[in-house]
Amino acid sequence: MNKCERNYCASLVVFMILSLAFTDVHAQIVDNEITAARYLDAYLKSASEVDGRFACWIESKEFGIVPNSDVPVEFSRELIYANDSKNSWRFSSLGMHGNAGPKSTTWWQYLETSSHGRIGFLGVRGRGTLISKDDDRVAKQCAVKFSSPIYRSVLDAVDFRRGTCSELQVARLFGDIAKFKSGRHVKGKGDFIAVWESIEDDFSVEIEVCFGKKSGFMPIRCVRTVVENGVRRPWDVTATRWEKQSHGYLPMQYTYMHEDCSGKTHLEGEAILNWKVGSEVPAELDGIEEGDWRLQFCLLFDRNCYRYDEAILDRETVRRALFSPAVEK
Repeated sequence: MNKCERNYCASLVVFMILSLAFTDVHAQIVDNEITAARYLDAYLKSASEVDGRFACWIESKEFGIVPNSDVPVEFSRELIYANDSKNSWRFSSLGMHGNAGPKSTTWWQYLETSSHGRIGFLGVRGRGTLISKDDDRVAKQCAVKFSSPIYRSVLDAVDFRRGTCSELQVARLFGDIAKFKSGRHVKGKGDFIAVWESIEDDFSVEIEVCFGKKSGFMPIRCVRTVVENGVRRPWDVTATRWEKQSHGYLPMQYTYMHEDCSGKTHLEGEAILNWKVGSEVPAELDGIEEGDWRLQFCLLFDRNCYRYDEAILDRETVRRALFSPAVEK
C-alpha cells in the first residue's frame, strides 16, 4: 500500500467515525424530542380531563416596579375561574383589594353562556352595574378575561392576562411555532429538561421546560429567555408545585417573575390555587339575570364574601346612625 492509498484509507476511517458520531448525536436528538413530546402530551391529556369542568379560586400577591411609578408597587388579587363545557358556560372574576379591607374590594366579573351570550358585570366598592348583554364591547370593558389556570405552567403571564391561556395556545406554541432544540435527563433526580426556540415580538426566545419526576413529569419550571446579540436575559420564569389528587395532578402554587422587553416592568409574585373538579362544580349557575354570580363560588369555596346589596345597606345604616338627629325620650 503506497502513501496515497494509506492517506485515503485513513481519511475514509475518519469519515466513517465522524458519520457514526453524527448518526449517534442525531439519534439522541430525535430520542430527546420524542421524550419531550411524550411528557408534553401526557401533561395536556391530564390537564384536559380537569379543564372540561372545574372551578378554581386563586389568591395572588405581586410586587415590583412598573412605569410611571416612583416607588415599588404591590398588588393583592383574588381570581375565580370556572368552566363547564358540557353545559356551555364559563365564568371569570377578578377582585382587587383596596387599603380599607374586604369592603373596599373591587370585583370585575365576566360570564359567557350558550343561551345568554356574554354578560359583563362591574362591582365597585359594593355597588354593582350590569354593563351589557350580547355585546362585543363587554370583552374590552371587563378587566378580566377567561383563562384556564392549569395551563399557566408552560405559558407566560401575558397569555394568562390576555385570556389566551388555553390548551389550544399550548398546542400552537409547542406544535407549530416553537422548534425543538435539545433535551436532557437530570442526573440523580430523573427530571427531564427540554428546550424549544421561538420568535416572540421579533425577539429570539428560548423556552426551557423541566418535567419533574416526583410530580408525575408535569412541568415544574418554565423559563423564557430572550437571546439578543449573544446576550441572554430571562424575562418570564414560572415554578409550579403540583399535588396528586383523585382527579390527577393539579397545580397548587405558582411562583413567578415577569419582565417586559424594555425592562421597565419587573414583577414577582405567588399564586395559591384552590380547586373544585368534576361533580364538585354545580352544573348550572343560579340567578344568571341577577349579575353577582361570584356569590355561588363564595359558598362553593367557603369564603366569607359580602353582598353588594348588603354592603349598600350597611353604609346606609351607618350614615343614618351618624347623621340622623337624636330622638329625645
